[in-house]
Amino acid sequence: MKTIDIHCDFAFKDADNYRLQRGDYGVAHVCAKKGGYVARIGGYRGKDTQDQFGEELMKLVAWLWYEFKAKVRYITYEQQSGHGSGDESTRLWLHQMFMRHADLPRATAVPIKRHKQGNKSKLARIMDTNWAWQEGYVVLVREAAFTDPLIYQMLNQGYTTYDDDADAFADAFNEKVYKKTRPGDLPEAVQNFMGGNGNWTPLPTVHGSIGRNGQFTPERRTARNPG
Repeated sequence: MKTIDIHCDFAFKDADNYRLQRGDYGVAHVCAKKGGYVARIGGYRGKDTQDQFGEELMKLVAWLWYEFKAKVRYITYEQQSGHGSGDESTRLWLHQMFMRHADLPRATAVPIKRHKQGNKSKLARIMDTNWAWQEGYVVLVREAAFTDPLIYQMLNQGYTTYDDDADAFADAFNEKVYKKTRPGDLPEAVQNFMGGNGNWTPLPTVHGSIGRNGQFTPERRTARNPG
């Protein structure tokens, strides 16, 4: 419980929803990380106003602090310009939430540019994390709330009405936050991509390759029949 991040997708991130102070579903995934593994241990999902969602987010921070004395390291969200989840407006909003709950340890707000990274679509960004699911680096805690939407979206990539849960959870493997686990902890292929020494060999093996530009490309694999 020493490295905990909360990965969010805010429903009020575009200008229209920001003015209304609500949108579709707001999502938060509480993830504990160690040794390259990401365990989803809690979360929230709901159609709330910005203030209501902020209070639910603070409840998650309070749960971690009062139950486990665990501090949240980062709160991630989609980086945009302008209203809503624009960098400064979201930082200010999160600052106000922590000021309102001054007894809780403050987390660092980390905006992540999710979409329009080169020619990469949202779906491609989500699929870039498939290796972690395939190779067992995602751990889902049965008792954690609101896990089912994430599972459904990952099993039906590109065919669901909403993909906010999968999109937000992909932040767990974004290099801005994933590489900050201890040196030597990352899966070998990813560790080499991050500039590590590659001495640690994961079990099971991560299947993929490193391109000339240093980008890790997961191998596209199909499920095997255990029989």
